[in-house]
Order: sequence, then C-alpha cells, then structure tokens
Amino acid sequence: MITIYTIAICDDDPILLAMIEKKTKVFFGHTLNDIDIFSFANGDSFLTSLNTMNYDLIMLDIDMPGKNGIEISKMLRIQNNEASIIFISNHESYVFQSLHYQPLRFIRKNYLDSELEEALTAFLKISCKSEPLYTFNTVSTDRIIPIKDIMYLDVYIHKVTVHCTHDEFEIRKTLNFFQNELKPYGFIRIHKSYLVSYRFIYSINPTSVILTNHTELPISRGKNTHIKEQYMHYIRELS
Repeated sequence: MITIYTIAICDDDPILLAMIEKKTKVFFGHTLNDIDIFSFANGDSFLTSLNTMNYDLIMLDIDMPGKNGIEISKMLRIQNNEASIIFISNHESYVFQSLHYQPLRFIRKNYLDSELEEALTAFLKISCKSEPLYTFNTVSTDRIIPIKDIMYLDVYIHKVTVHCTHDEFEIRKTLNFFQNELKPYGFIRIHKSYLVSYRFIYSINPTSVILTNHTELPISRGKNTHIKEQYMHYIRELS
C-alpha cells in the first residue's frame, strides 16, 4: 500500500524554494511513497493554506520577511499541530531557539544536499512507526523501502533484483547478505536464487511457492518441509 504524504515548503528565496522542491521529489521518487507538495514564498500564504490543508511535513525558512519560521512554528504548536517541522537557515545561532518547537531537523542551506536527505530519511522513519524500513544502497542512490512492500529478491549473474509491490530494482550484493539482513523480518530462502517474504506467500507446493500476485517460484529439492516450518514460525511470531 502506497502512503501519500502532504508536504509544505515555505521560503522567500524562489531559487532555493524550487531547489528544495525538486530534491524532495527526487528523494521520494526512490521510495514507495507518493507526495503532494505545496510551495509558499512567505509565511502569510502558508498560514492561509492551513484553513484547508493538513500537512504531514512542513519545511520552514527561519529568516523570512513578515512572519518568520520561528513565529510560524510557535503558532503551529499553540494550535496543537503535530506536523513534523524541518527548519532551514544559514544562521546556526537559530538552532537553540528552534528547539523550543520540537523540530525534526535543522538544515543549513550551505549543506542542503546532504542534510535534506538525512532529514527526509528521519521523517520517513518516524512516520512509519510500526512499519520498519530497509535501506538498499544502490550504485546511484539509496532506496528506502518499507519492509511490508518487499515481496522477494532473486539473483542472476551476480545481480540481485529486489521485487516490491510497485517497483523493482537491481543491486550488487549477494543473496546470502540479504538472507542474513532480512531474516528477522520474515524472509525465507526457498531456493539458492530466491529469498521470499512470508507475507506474500499464498501457497507452498511440493516444487514451488505461489505468491499472492500469482508469481510462481521454484523450491530447492528437499526444502518443502523446512519452508513450511519457517512460514508457520513467522505467521505465529510476526503476524
């Protein structure tokens, strides 16, 4: 199931505003989540939007003309608005003042590339409190995927393909590595080439496993009983 997050960005610098929006879209493009993103050039227009919008994440420039980010966050907390707040500023002197309003992160504009990604990763982790995430380190970027959305992994010519509910991608690691990493989350090695999440197993047959999307994967000879035992264990312990 795809989660849709509603995000607001408020910054009076149009170039930086566009940059943050673009980087946020790229980041979420590598996750199994969608976003509705709204950009605002000043605090007043953002505050007006609260009459009709409910945001999951708000990114605020602290040093803006009119109502600044600190004043806006104070108003949000007085109204018991529990949205995650990320402050953006070039002035580190604002850090301690911003802590009064329980921000998720404080990003320095000069370090936007690294600190924005860290902040968005932190947001995903707290927004999926009951659903653990796993980070796949690919050559080009990190893919942050909820465990519940990973169906199975297979290997072919030293490349592992991760099959998710709405996506798939390749990664250069061994299946043995992922077998150890994902075992606590209910992944079963049914074959030397296949590692499957118990959540997506529909039936276990003598020579194959059928997944909930009707994909059929082979079972190694003699492993049928062991796979059934592991499956029942995960059903009892993790469901």
